[in-house]
Amino acid sequence: MSNNIYVLTKLFSLIFTIPLLTACFGNPAPVPQDYFYTLPDNKISTATSKAVYSSLSVDKIRATGIYNERDILYLHKTKPLSIQRYHYHHWTMPPAQLIQQQIKAYLTANHVANQVMDYSPATKTAGVIRGTLLQFEQLIDGKNYSVGVSIELDFKSATKHHVKRYVVQTPAKDSSIHASAAAFGEAVEEIMQRFVKDINN
Repeated sequence: MSNNIYVLTKLFSLIFTIPLLTACFGNPAPVPQDYFYTLPDNKISTATSKAVYSSLSVDKIRATGIYNERDILYLHKTKPLSIQRYHYHHWTMPPAQLIQQQIKAYLTANHVANQVMDYSPATKTAGVIRGTLLQFEQLIDGKNYSVGVSIELDFKSATKHHVKRYVVQTPAKDSSIHASAAAFGEAVEEIMQRFVKDINN
């Protein structure tokens, strides 16, 4: 009989203790969710003119430091020397790789060359495109959001060598990271429009 009373006492004690522990420590905090972003597809030109180049190759876009990482970066215009990163918001791959893909896609979609490929020393093409990523951040100015992109592009063919730094700032539709990802795509596309115009002249 005494054993049964002991067991019942422990059971009631446990029943009353669990709610007290829950009240003291609360529910465990939810684990933050990671979000991944990419750049939108290029808009396809309606132009049907003949391709200027028979073939073009695109080398890996160079980048250093934090631009080699997948974190999405931002800075406040009031503190232009302090570049920060978002937690839990990432690119699907480092921005330099995304930009290389965008360059190839733009050249193909807009029929700048009959054939577009990754650069290889073993394969000769009519022209080679190289580049260096210099800026790729979301810009915050109070309640206004935009993105800043700067890329130095280097084009070399048998008859032309063109090197130029392209800088674009594109407004985002709202403060969301998704809107900024779309703005990054627009910025890269604008750079490509300028670049193609330059190497075709």
